[in-house]
Amino acid sequence: MTDRDSEAGAYAATPRTTLHRRKVRGRYDRATVHAILDEALVCHLGFVAGEQPFVMPTTFVREAESLSSMARPAVVFSARSRAAFPFASQ
Repeated sequence: MTDRDSEAGAYAATPRTTLHRRKVRGRYDRATVHAILDEALVCHLGFVAGEQPFVMPTTFVREAESLSSMARPAVVFSARSRAAFPFASQ
């Protein structure tokens, strides 16, 4: 599938995005995915720093095919955060 094909049709299913439970509920077409994203007020941004996983609720915005998060994962490791959350600096 070329970039032009994927822009016009559905998102490609990958091993990470393929549903394994309730497959009939899954949708990959752009209109449905964009509608879900446009209705959402928050997203959960997950990342691993060192061996510690973190999930931060945050706001986001979609512009065409790009998502921008308003969160800054680096905040977890700021001096203030280390004092407030000692587990973050371990």
